[in-house]
Amino acid sequence: MASGEIAECTLHSNLALACSTDQQTQTLAIHIDNHDKPFRATDVPRNQSWVGGIRPWNLTITGTVFASDLEMLLTHLPLPTIGHISVRGYDAAQFELAVLGRLVNLSSIDLSDNRLNRIVTSTKCDPKKPLAPQRACSFPLGAQVRTLALANNDLTQVKPQFLGLFPHLQTLDLSNNRLTNISSSLFQRTPALKVLKLKGNRLAHVRHSTFAPLTQLQNLTLRTN
Repeated sequence: MASGEIAECTLHSNLALACSTDQQTQTLAIHIDNHDKPFRATDVPRNQSWVGGIRPWNLTITGTVFASDLEMLLTHLPLPTIGHISVRGYDAAQFELAVLGRLVNLSSIDLSDNRLNRIVTSTKCDPKKPLAPQRACSFPLGAQVRTLALANNDLTQVKPQFLGLFPHLQTLDLSNNRLTNISSSLFQRTPALKVLKLKGNRLAHVRHSTFAPLTQLQNLTLRTN
């Protein structure tokens, strides 16, 4: 199989992973077939490579994805080469970025088409206290992320502190959420944004000054608000 093709795998309820190939590919797609129940950590295979010689750049995970299952997968998969991750079918309304901490070469995150209404660094982060001293409130990998897709979720707000985790972000997709307002300081820490998609929200009014920090912006989509 050529390196440009896709390795398609199914992770069954007994934690057996069946893949279409064990050869090198750029894209690894894993469908979780867990009968809508989280896997048991005690069933995780030890000292076994689930995906053979596959060292993908692009990882897609679909199915009913529980937080514990995602953490388990990212613990046992070959991670150093993964630059893009896409998760569809996430079972919770809140997503913790900390689970992605093992993806040391991550540059693109796609959490579209879920039911997310909140994205946090970690549940250990206390928003009522100063964020800077709290290690749990940081996301060091955010500095290398260039693309963030959060379309088709239930987000009602995006805070400047959250976007500030991604200072070199170039593409942000917030299409088809439930945003009603955008803070005037939302983009102050993301001056490298080139593509911004805000279509399909509930934004009645956005001040022009909100986009003033985006001196490199090339594509802005605001229709159907």
